[in-house]
Amino acid sequence: MLINFGAVLAVLESLTHVAAKAKLDLSLMSSVALATLYFGWGAAMALFAIIAHAAAELEASKARMSAPSSTVQEKRCSRRTDFTLALQLSALVSGLASVVLFACGILETNSSVGELLQR
Repeated sequence: MLINFGAVLAVLESLTHVAAKAKLDLSLMSSVALATLYFGWGAAMALFAIIAHAAAELEASKARMSAPSSTVQEKRCSRRTDFTLALQLSALVSGLASVVLFACGILETNSSVGELLQR
């Protein structure tokens, strides 16, 4: 999450220096805006991954605390285990999506800032 936020700040900071030297056009600005959007969504996905992982740990600790003594409690424990697994998978997918969005933002930034510096 911090990497994505740091990347957004780096892109915006580089724009202030480049804007003084180069003439900006809308096609390059939309490319930079797209890179910033990628980084923002990456940060949001990382935050969701953190929350999902914390919820999965909370559910897992609840499951460890309660020992099933009847068939109904065994079914509840099984549902809780399934819910914990779903939360863990959500955290994993969100974390991977955050990394992919970061990579897309880096590629977009590389192409747009490179073009801006050539002008």
